[in-house]
Amino acid sequence: MKASRIIYMAAALLLTACSSEQTEGSADGRMPVTLGCTVASPATTRAANTLNGTTIEAGGQVKVRISPTGENNYTDYTYTTAAGGVMNQPAENPPYYPMTGGIDIRAYYPASAATGNTVGTFAVQGTQTTDTSTEPATNSGYVASDLMWAETDDADATLDNLTKTTDKKTLKFHHKMAKITVNATPDGVKVTSITGVTLNGVKLKVTFNPSDGTTALAASDNDPATVTMTNQGSAIIPAQPISGTFITITTNAGEAYYEVSTTLEQGHHYTFNLNVNGAAIGLTNTIEDWTSEGIVNVQPTVTIESGGYGVVP
Repeated sequence: MKASRIIYMAAALLLTACSSEQTEGSADGRMPVTLGCTVASPATTRAANTLNGTTIEAGGQVKVRISPTGENNYTDYTYTTAAGGVMNQPAENPPYYPMTGGIDIRAYYPASAATGNTVGTFAVQGTQTTDTSTEPATNSGYVASDLMWAETDDADATLDNLTKTTDKKTLKFHHKMAKITVNATPDGVKVTSITGVTLNGVKLKVTFNPSDGTTALAASDNDPATVTMTNQGSAIIPAQPISGTFITITTNAGEAYYEVSTTLEQGHHYTFNLNVNGAAIGLTNTIEDWTSEGIVNVQPTVTIESGGYGVVP
């Protein structure tokens, strides 16, 4: 047998042994990789705004990427979230810590955002309305749009060179999109009800790199579109510059249009508080950039608040 063939077979056997050590269960003292999750977000008060607020919603699919430390050779596992920040291992071939040495972990949500090391294209949902027929209220479009990435634990320590332990490692996820909340209030005279909210001119797609968590607006097949959302609810869209008529408020008396010119940043939460009166109907109302305090007033009365939503600016 040629020497090169012997070397090849030996390497193959070594790789097989390493793979078996990480993925096959046994009673030989190896420890499963037990994980939990938190989400880096400020607390909010409205029920519609708390989705994925401190933990990922139950039933979510999280892709967990595990590599022997320093090898940059990741194997992907799909964990399923449960209440209270629990992340359940895959039922078949769950990951185990190696007997010696450590592992590096990277993770993202949702699990469908990419495959392997390939840069994927992720799109937010065009419909992100709240279903109030369920208790608590749900917004599946919002949850499916909330791309998140974790590379640290809950103590902000890196997820590198983790050695065998029975302790649960809690991953801290950060939002990779921008969050928009619209609170439109009718004046009660001509405008007595708000029946719909639409975000206009929104690019829905980003590229996502599962190796380092970076995103960028997709360069092709990404024409501006609309996102429908619920009044006093929230929507998730990619970070991007916006200009022109960004918000349309549909009321019993007609539509009011709000023009915004600014750049939305990744990991930030923008709140638009709109008092809609008869003078606003049928007109384009300009919302100027907010001040350093994050609040600005225009006619009819409109306030905008911007604040952190995960990633520290």
